[in-house]
Amino acid sequence: MVWRRLRLSGLIALVTVSSWTCNISPAAFHFEIVVPPEVAEGPLDGRILLLVSNSDEPEPRFQRLRSLETPLIFGSDVENLIPGEPTVLDVNLLGFPIESISEIPPGEYFVQAVLNIYTTFNRADGHTVKAHMDHWEGQQWNRSPGNLYSSVKSVTIVPSSGDAISIALTETIPPLEPVEDTKYVKHIKFKSDILSNWWGHDIDLGAVVVLPEGFDENPQARYPVVYWHGHFPRTFTGFQEEPPSRALTGAARERAEGRHSFFQDWVSGKLPRFLIVLMQHPTPFYDDSYAVNSANNGPYGDALTQELMPRVEKQFRAIGE
Repeated sequence: MVWRRLRLSGLIALVTVSSWTCNISPAAFHFEIVVPPEVAEGPLDGRILLLVSNSDEPEPRFQRLRSLETPLIFGSDVENLIPGEPTVLDVNLLGFPIESISEIPPGEYFVQAVLNIYTTFNRADGHTVKAHMDHWEGQQWNRSPGNLYSSVKSVTIVPSSGDAISIALTETIPPLEPVEDTKYVKHIKFKSDILSNWWGHDIDLGAVVVLPEGFDENPQARYPVVYWHGHFPRTFTGFQEEPPSRALTGAARERAEGRHSFFQDWVSGKLPRFLIVLMQHPTPFYDDSYAVNSANNGPYGDALTQELMPRVEKQFRAIGE
């Protein structure tokens, strides 16, 4: 479905700008979101995201959120939310790709809500902020361990009816499965003292390290190192050891063939022997820090160069400066 008045600015405002809940007339159409007391202890801070979709496959929280087929999404910041007490989402909330729940075309929909839980940070710069603490998922609110969400609910929406639709956040996103080390790909994670002191809360840094052929067999050898940073990588997906499945076709097969070809070149000696390091530096605001010092985000440039890089170079025998 192509929703009218598609505005990118609406999505930006929805995700990054605070909105509010309020008391409304019982006659006005609205949603009521509640956290059952047995699910979580309160009070809770965070942001409620409400998704309204034409489909329940996959769950609305996993559907494409930046396309013409996006589900409708509405958001509201909450503070001191008490489990058992409903939070009202009404016509005042910003939405994307339409502005208000009053503009939802009448019909049958699937709805789902997520609470992206916030942590309070008392920072060294004197500011106190509330933001989502990353749990090594790369600031993905729909997958972040500890966040609360509802099951998918089939509803009839008629904004002119004055109905109230109740949604209970009965589920908790579980911890992520650990990423296993292999012969060639290793993972490290540690508490950054520099960032923890600045944020007033434990902050971790990490890295995914790709080892050259012969690393274990040559314990005295040292290697050049290439550092890469972009968004948050849970592991290295640049090569695969097994040939592509015959069932793969088209672009998926081309990508798999490229990864397998790179692996063969990596282990055969065709490529120079060096380390590849993918840096992991999610922040309470973003999935990565851009590897710079920031008045708003903290001294990530210092932490990466003074803590992460020396640790990697010592542990994996890299040739640093």
